[in-house]
Amino acid sequence: AAEQGLIAAQFLVGITYGLRPGVSRDGVQALMSADIVAYQLTSEDREIAVVPRDGLAACMTGEDVNEAGRLVRKWDAATL
Repeated sequence: AAEQGLIAAQFLVGITYGLRPGVSRDGVQALMSADIVAYQLTSEDREIAVVPRDGLAACMTGEDVNEAGRLVRKWDAATL
């Protein structure tokens, strides 16, 4: 569902990668998912979605944040 563009599913993927016990934590994938969700929302909903995304990014290395951004751009190019 997340690969088909369902925003709620993409949000859950991000939570799974970032927080869920028993799942390997992958901050890059979590941030990528959070960015994709925020990208698809508008105004007030986007403002709400960027808070956890920015909090996650603040705990990551610049290299990992850049990699997440690269993956978002790759996703964006593939969805056009």
